[in-house]
Amino acid sequence: MGAMPIHADLIYCTSEFSKASRLEEWRASMSDAYYALDIVEDDRHALDAKIEIVTLSNVCISKFRSTTAKGFRTRKSIAHDTTEHFVFVFVTEGEMFFNQLARWGTLSAGQYVMLRSGEPYELSCLSPSNAITLHLPVSDVEDRYKLAHLHCAKAIESDAVLFPMAASVMQSVGSVPVSARKAMSHDLRRQVIDTILLLLRAERIQANVDGNDGHLGRLIDYIEQNYANTDLSARTAAQDMGMSVSHVHRAFGSFNLTFGSTLRDTRLAQSYELLRSSEGQNSNIGEIAFKVGFLDHSHFSKSFRTAFGISPTEVQQGASRPGK
Repeated sequence: MGAMPIHADLIYCTSEFSKASRLEEWRASMSDAYYALDIVEDDRHALDAKIEIVTLSNVCISKFRSTTAKGFRTRKSIAHDTTEHFVFVFVTEGEMFFNQLARWGTLSAGQYVMLRSGEPYELSCLSPSNAITLHLPVSDVEDRYKLAHLHCAKAIESDAVLFPMAASVMQSVGSVPVSARKAMSHDLRRQVIDTILLLLRAERIQANVDGNDGHLGRLIDYIEQNYANTDLSARTAAQDMGMSVSHVHRAFGSFNLTFGSTLRDTRLAQSYELLRSSEGQNSNIGEIAFKVGFLDHSHFSKSFRTAFGISPTEVQQGASRPGK
């Protein structure tokens, strides 16, 4: 969001606040823009910060800058939330620190991290910093990628092409005049989510190449390629991939997952997309269930409602899941 002008829906800047109330007003601004955060000012430097915010329904893109300061997300604040978000922080200048889920690290220009608003975290500026931030409802991402939570709190130095691409997409959306952006809100929102899904999938591919979490990544890829096979199981996966069944279970267990739950979630995510597609409009629910690997129609419908809070028929008829 550097070169192009941003047509912000909201702008907050500490220079507009009085010295006596600056910190409290900045905390209130952050709460209005995102959700409640506790900000701790650096005693050595007066807080100088600004956020420019672009909204696409329940998706929020912002251009952020701040001098050294610490930000904390606490259980007390989380208790008041009605929606949980994935928070992406793309650092474009300076150095930042994150800590969540017992994982921590520093971020410099060209790196990003994904955090989860429903878990306590720290996100601080170690030096004067600039970043592009993106807040997406968790459900919007997990509807299409059930394992997104595995990417939380890991510092990522993106592929040389992907980081500028993501920054460019956010910048381009922000540069659209407000009136035009409202008219295209649905399509722009979809473009932003597609970009994030591309980044997450690229992370997984790189993890496989580097050997980090490689077995789990290979198994997830295997499930995504074979989920429609009604006979798919941990045993058949182990046989096809040349590993023991116990090894398969350990790979998933190290992330508090199971093969069965991952297979089910993948099938449900695929069925959701299929129900919303033109192909899904011309199929009955039983056919769709079978296409994604469910043999029992009633079990599929019950699992679908549990996962999404809405029936397959309602999705097929154009309804969205609750809270969207």
